[in-house]
Amino acid sequence: MEKTIIVLYNIIRKMMYMNELEIIIPAYNAHSTIIKTLDSLKIQKELPDYHITIVNDFSTNYIDIINNYKEYLNIDEIITKENLGPGGARQYGIDNTESKYIVFIDSDDYFENETSIRDLYNEIEKSNADLVISNFIYERDNIRVVKEHNPVWLHGKIYRRSFLDKHNIRFNNTRANEDNGFNSLVFLLNPLVVYLNKVTYVYHENSNSITRNNNRLYKYTGLEGYAYNINWAIEEAKKKNAPERNIAIKSISGLSVMYHYYIDLYDEYDVSKILKWSKDLYINYLKYQEIADTYEQQALNLDEFKDNEKIKNSNITFNEFKEKINRLL
Repeated sequence: MEKTIIVLYNIIRKMMYMNELEIIIPAYNAHSTIIKTLDSLKIQKELPDYHITIVNDFSTNYIDIINNYKEYLNIDEIITKENLGPGGARQYGIDNTESKYIVFIDSDDYFENETSIRDLYNEIEKSNADLVISNFIYERDNIRVVKEHNPVWLHGKIYRRSFLDKHNIRFNNTRANEDNGFNSLVFLLNPLVVYLNKVTYVYHENSNSITRNNNRLYKYTGLEGYAYNINWAIEEAKKKNAPERNIAIKSISGLSVMYHYYIDLYDEYDVSKILKWSKDLYINYLKYQEIADTYEQQALNLDEFKDNEKIKNSNITFNEFKEKINRLL
């Protein structure tokens, strides 16, 4: 009887404190950049019942900044017990808030215009979708490029919390490409997805950052995390009985990306490591080969590489790439 009362109390408490929308901002010593993020929230019009949580990832507190915005925003800070990285910080924010929907924004990014959140919210309410994906702007060195309906990054998206809860979808503990792992798992579990053909978000990349100042090297070093996260999503999806077709497509598409970078970076770095990083993806591909092979050509036609002359002129076929991995098994 006592346990039943406690359970009912927790349900009622959640309902009492549940907002329509939670906006989660992971932040690690982001005091110089988060002002622009919060300014873009301050100008939002016709917001639903919302709450903003800055997830302080074990750094200096944001109390003074928050106090400056309390008059305009429903905002609080929670602090992690150790440094978790951006994925872990986002998950900490999810676990410590209650809302019908979730939007993520990084502490050095901002919403594109005053109706960004309203547009995302109205679309997910109208469509009853599990996920709405809008366009976002990639901004670097005063160059702005529109990214349309990107399924990988968290930018410009709104999630239905009940879908994440139903399938126990969580961020893993990696510190790079964790958004790819998270969203790959979401898509593997057949959400109802609606695409909103509007720009709502600006992703600002600092070209002077340590990780990005050599973009070619960053792509190479990031491939290990990319392959790990795709395979992690596949393994998690299998535990959750995701459709085999989805897993097959994800394994062949992941291998295709690794293949294209193997060729693109062939003369610059130790591409034998790319073969090693691709092994788990290849093993999953073999499990679902009959299905995966029917999507091979579609997987190889990636816009990202269509104008790459090195790839166009390469004499290494996809089958040869797979055979190279096979020799490592």
